[in-house]
Amino acid sequence: MEIKQTTDQNINIISSYTSSSITVGNNKYVESISLSRNTINHLNICKITELDINLLPEISKYEIIIFGTGSHTEKLTGKQLSYLAKTKTSYEFMRTESAIKTYNTLAHDNREVIAILLIN
Repeated sequence: MEIKQTTDQNINIISSYTSSSITVGNNKYVESISLSRNTINHLNICKITELDINLLPEISKYEIIIFGTGSHTEKLTGKQLSYLAKTKTSYEFMRTESAIKTYNTLAHDNREVIAILLIN
């Protein structure tokens, strides 16, 4: 899936996606990542239930967390969801392709969004 490139060079926008890679600007990632308007972090996970949600950077500063769980929508464990509830941050689970479109739209609108995008 090719995505229209943004003209704003100061924010992370996903320019393309395949089932085995995510391209942010000119950088290609072949592993799962967390992505916000200003940061990109590698995640060594293949399933959303493997995510150590405590390690996500300053999660409560975001308006919304978009979870792109690969080719099928999956959910977090009860313990992970309990932690999220304490942060009072909104979140959504969707296929990675849909998550990318949602993330790009929100990032373009200068919203405080973080995406957890799985390659699996």
